[in-house]
Amino acid sequence: MTIYEITIITTTGYPYFTKLVKEIPEGVRVFLRFFDFSYDREDEEQIEMESMFELTAGLISALFEFSRAINKKIFMLEFQSKKEQKEKLNLDGKDAEGNTISETLITCSSETYLIHNSIREKIKLIYNTIIVPKIPLMTGDPLLTPEIDRIVEILDDVKARNNFLNFKEDLRDLSKELLDEMNDYGLEGICISTFDLSPIETYGDKYSLENLKEILRNLPQISTIPPFEWIYRQSIYEEKEIWVYIGNSGVGVTEQHLGEKLFEPYYYLLISKFDSYLGEFPAKLTQKFNEIFSK
Repeated sequence: MTIYEITIITTTGYPYFTKLVKEIPEGVRVFLRFFDFSYDREDEEQIEMESMFELTAGLISALFEFSRAINKKIFMLEFQSKKEQKEKLNLDGKDAEGNTISETLITCSSETYLIHNSIREKIKLIYNTIIVPKIPLMTGDPLLTPEIDRIVEILDDVKARNNFLNFKEDLRDLSKELLDEMNDYGLEGICISTFDLSPIETYGDKYSLENLKEILRNLPQISTIPPFEWIYRQSIYEEKEIWVYIGNSGVGVTEQHLGEKLFEPYYYLLISKFDSYLGEFPAKLTQKFNEIFSK
């Protein structure tokens, strides 16, 4: 589990639901990610510069008081300016992606290396199938235990992890063969992850799952990768530079809830020495792993 906490509130500050899924590891940097399903108030007047400064000062002061209270440090806030051309709402009160517009804001704390768009897809599934029926949240029914359990299952990719168990032994045996084959070319580890880059299993003697998380924390931000394609990025482990190859397998599971569907492909990762040469090996691994998942 690399998503640690989820919170659901209204844009007016009403605290509807919060769930600590797992304690954040000590000393680990995390992102607090925002997913906004509220109306875009186009009629609001622009704030004057003097008032903006006062609002900013109040925000910063409140944030630092909050960070002291929860014993966490804040290092960076990232904002994105609005596009000049507003996205128009459909007549049925939905946005351009088909999500119901409300006053709902969902946040989650997670590892920094997770793929943001993949998390957003999971949050959208939770919102559209579990939260929308509760709107308006201030007067809506509280979440029931089965609904809370379902939220955790979606966040933790339980369906993908359970499906992986059906092929675990075959994948382990094949990974050992491939690591032996590519040992002289610098390959040191193989990993399978969910579609948001949460590690499921790692193969090879050099890196454990915890080692792999350390490696991923040193990566730059990773965007969604198209099916069957690979990228490679530089990371650091024990003060040494290494290469991390990341590929979208194009095969996976389909998460379903109340008619909504979300396809979740597995991602494959290769860890290699900085002076390694893998050539066409990533494509070969994709083919062989996919054959196992397709049985």
